[in-house]
Amino acid sequence: MTWDGNKIGAGAQPIKTKYGWLLLTHGADHAHVYRLGVMLLDLADPTVILYRSPNPILEPKEMCEVGEAGKCLVHNVVFTCGAVPRNANKEILDAEDEVLVYYGAADTAICVATAKIADLIPIGNLSNPV
Repeated sequence: MTWDGNKIGAGAQPIKTKYGWLLLTHGADHAHVYRLGVMLLDLADPTVILYRSPNPILEPKEMCEVGEAGKCLVHNVVFTCGAVPRNANKEILDAEDEVLVYYGAADTAICVATAKIADLIPIGNLSNPV
């Protein structure tokens, strides 16, 4: 009965951080509400999951995400479309670096959100950052 208990998917390429590969995901619960979350994968062995967000980092709240009656096919949806570092010249991101997260909203709009790496993963609780 988790926020992504019915379906989970990736939609953006992994982003290299000093803590691991940051992967943005989208997931749906059993009521078919789609939300965004994150995973952090080991840099040397990306099959090792270092962190998985227990709660969503973004969920449908705005009208374009919830969807207006008669104007969208699917209501209550945000899904990953892509993500890029705000500073495209930086190879490995740190806690204060920002990412731009592009996401679809209720199948009618594309939106962008920003977040610092430290806002997405529990940096203080991670062991052995690179």
